Amino acid sequence: HFPHREAPGKRWVYHTSDTYLLGVAMNAYLSEQTGEPSDYYRDLLVSIWRDMGLSPTLDDIRRTVPDGTPFSGYGLVLHARDIALLGHLLASGDARFSAYFDADMLNAAMQRNAADRGLDAGGETLRYRHGFWGWNARSVLGCKTDTWLPFFSGYGGISVVLLPGGTVYYYFSDGGVHAFANAVKAIAKASPVCGGMS
Repeated sequence: HFPHREAPGKRWVYHTSDTYLLGVAMNAYLSEQTGEPSDYYRDLLVSIWRDMGLSPTLDDIRRTVPDGTPFSGYGLVLHARDIALLGHLLASGDARFSAYFDADMLNAAMQRNAADRGLDAGGETLRYRHGFWGWNARSVLGCKTDTWLPFFSGYGGISVVLLPGGTVYYYFSDGGVHAFANAVKAIAKASPVCGGMS
């Protein structure tokens, strides 16, 4: 076994494999609570996706084997409409999320809590909290105050940036491009972005 190099919660280290292990642990916890075999994705998330109006492509997730453990951290299949709608609902603060998720954790992930931006994720303007990235666009946009924007980033070149007022910018590629600052600058000319998600 390997000892911790420092206390948990002090240094950010990203491993998608850790997200997979969390999925395995969630299944074990649900099984323990219900006394039956459980699947967090099938038993909990699918009904949330339906309530949000997302497409049936989300009724399943990539798995280790058919009917096996959800491949957490990988494997969601979303239509462009799903990305746009889910991003819009998150960015606009749709009340349905508070029925399903811890409000404090969601607010921290969505960069709505100035006291909890997350751990430094490789630079002064980059944070990570509860599965969401956060980027401070203040200097890029010339804002007077910090402007933290939550975003998703996926393998190969997936970016989904959540902006104030429910605006969403998304870009999917397989060329390893994760740049979106110029797109956010263009959006800021048409819709207020400075100040962030607060």
